[in-house]
Amino acid sequence: MKRILLALAFLFSVSAVNAKVNMTSKYDVNFYGFVKGAAQYNTGSTALGEYDFWVVNGNSDNQQMRITAKETRFGFDIKAGEHVSGKIEVDFYGQTGTGTNDLRIRHAFINMNYNKWDFLIGQYWLLTPVIFPFTNNSSVMGYNGHIWQRIPQIRATYTFNENWQTAFAFARATTTLIDNAGTNEGRPSIQAKVIAKYNGMKFVVSGIVSRWRNPLNLDQHGDVYLASFGCSIPYQMFTLNSVAWIGENATDYLVGAPGLVGYNGAGGPVRAKGGYVSLQVKPYEKVWFAGG
Repeated sequence: MKRILLALAFLFSVSAVNAKVNMTSKYDVNFYGFVKGAAQYNTGSTALGEYDFWVVNGNSDNQQMRITAKETRFGFDIKAGEHVSGKIEVDFYGQTGTGTNDLRIRHAFINMNYNKWDFLIGQYWLLTPVIFPFTNNSSVMGYNGHIWQRIPQIRATYTFNENWQTAFAFARATTTLIDNAGTNEGRPSIQAKVIAKYNGMKFVVSGIVSRWRNPLNLDQHGDVYLASFGCSIPYQMFTLNSVAWIGENATDYLVGAPGLVGYNGAGGPVRAKGGYVSLQVKPYEKVWFAGG
């Protein structure tokens, strides 16, 4: 009798594993994503692994070969009626220090729209010009001229018409997750952006004001400023993307080096300016070349 019961249990478990379940939802859900494998060879070592932020050592003895599937990505676009939507998007760039590739949240937010207003809460792009250089580098030229980041925020966007839009947000004071650099500041980061479009061209002006507080001396603070201008100009098979910026203690937005902030009474602010220019040539729908 025991053998019969064990056999039945085994058959049930096998059928459960092989069963195909059709999932349904009362919401409109769109699943998307891709699987990506990337291989690269570097003549010199680069910072932070596959991110390739900058060259650490150009010595030919420090050559590197990397193969990764961390950029594999999937997500869900969710709609709950006419005025409420959301997004959950992840990749495998999470790190726990165990050598594994863990899930990492890229985007996770709810958006509510009413007439010309949109209200968003969750993690999404900062209000910097979301105009990217044409590259397949996973860091998209962060710390190499481009500024971007994803961060938890509360945002309001007003669309005047199809050519003009403005946005304002309160965001987490820092992207740092540990309880020190930046997280000791009680007030949020304040951000604003204006977008203008004309004949397929896009122009963006944005600004960010924030503050970090020194975790070792709470009387010391580092004021954070970032002003930027970006544009995207298409013409026939060519598209020119460019961003220029100037900032102070703006390490959170991939400026300078990670965690590099100057506090008052401890060396002063870290000021920087920069940008990038990237030109894409696209002779065919699925074939393009770029430089910058």
